[in-house]
Amino acid sequence: MSYNLGGVLGSAVAPLAATQLLASTGASWSISLYMLAMSAVSFACVFLLSETYLTDLSAIRSEERRILAEEGTPATEAGVLLRSDAGRPSGSSLSATSTPTASAATP
Repeated sequence: MSYNLGGVLGSAVAPLAATQLLASTGASWSISLYMLAMSAVSFACVFLLSETYLTDLSAIRSEERRILAEEGTPATEAGVLLRSDAGRPSGSSLSATSTPTASAATP
């Protein structure tokens, strides 16, 4: 959700900021400086991210679950999805025995 919200807010603010910069300075160089500043922020964020290519992320998740268990907070309340819940919409309850059935009605 935060990824999508960031995209919406980021793309909504840029034209408003560019319009205000052009109106206040009367020149397009201010928009260029704004784009340069936003590019520098993006570069710094990407530079500070850590690489997770060969990292065992399941060990990190089990550590999160252990901490939550010690606190007595259920993992689902803390926003942690268990591996068996991944990819399912919230509130769905699929069991291993339930299978979709096709309608037997024929014309």
